[in-house]
Amino acid sequence: MELDNIRKEQLDYTINNLVDEDEIEKQNINKEIKNTKQILHFEFDIKSEEEIFIKLLNDFKNGYRIMKCDEKYSNIDFAIIEEKTLKILYVEYKKRRINMNSKNNKNEYKFKSFFLSKTKLNKINENYYNDKNLNTIIIYDCLDDIYFSLYNKDMLNSYLDIYNNRYELNKSYFKSGYNDMVKFIKNYLKPNKTI
Repeated sequence: MELDNIRKEQLDYTINNLVDEDEIEKQNINKEIKNTKQILHFEFDIKSEEEIFIKLLNDFKNGYRIMKCDEKYSNIDFAIIEEKTLKILYVEYKKRRINMNSKNNKNEYKFKSFFLSKTKLNKINENYYNDKNLNTIIIYDCLDDIYFSLYNKDMLNSYLDIYNNRYELNKSYFKSGYNDMVKFIKNYLKPNKTI
C-alpha cells in the first residue's frame, strides 16, 4: 500500500512537471516578445501577428529592416526591406487553425486551398505588385506548418466562393516550411535579383 502511494506521488509529480515542446516554444516566444517590446513603438491587433513579427525580426537582424503597417485595415501586414538597396517585400500573414495535411476517410486531403478576401487580393495586385521587383509574399500559418507563396497574377483567376467575396487559392501555389520561407525571402531580396 505504501509503495502504491509513493508511485502515485511520483506519477503525479511527473505529470505535473511535464511541459510539451509547443509550450516551451510559446514560452520562449513570449520572453522574446517581452524583450523586444521595449524597442517596438506600436501595438499588434492579433497575437499571432506579433509572434511572427518577432520571429522574422530575429531571423532578419543583419542587413534588413522589418516594418509593421500602422494602418489597421491595410491589405498587408509588414514590409521587409534589404538595407543596401532598399528592395522591399511586402508580407500578408494569416493564422489558420487547420492542418493542411489531414486526410479524410478516402485518404484524400481535406484542405486543398486557402481562402483570401477578394478585396485584399485585388488591392495587393493594385498597390503591392509590379512585373519587375515589387511583390507580396502571402503566408498561411497553419497547425502543421507555414505555407508561403509570392503573389502572382494567376491567383486572380482562382475560383471565387459562392458569395463571390473570397478567392480560393490552390495549395499548389504554396511552398511550406518556416526555414525555407526565410531562405526564399532572403533570396528574393538579394540585390539585383528578381524572381
